[in-house]
Amino acid sequence: MLVVDGAGRRLGYTGSGTVTEIPNSVWFGGADGRGWVLGPLQEPVSVQLTGRGEPHYVMLNGEQSGAVGGVINKAMC
Repeated sequence: MLVVDGAGRRLGYTGSGTVTEIPNSVWFGGADGRGWVLGPLQEPVSVQLTGRGEPHYVMLNGEQSGAVGGVINKAMC
C-alpha cells in the first residue's frame, strides 16, 4: 500500500521495502505495517493498493481542520 501526495511523493511499503518520501512521514512494520504523516499533505492525495491474492484489511484515516474521516476496505479473496 502506498499513500501518494500531489507531488508524487509516497508513504508505505512495496516489495522493495519501506518508502517515506512524504515530508514528516513515518512507517512502522512491513507489508502489514502502519504509517503516519505528521503534517500537511499536498493535494490531491491518493492510495495505491497492490494485491497479492490474499485476504486483506486496509484502514485509512485522516484529519483536516478538526474534521475527521476515513475509509475501511476488507476483502476475502
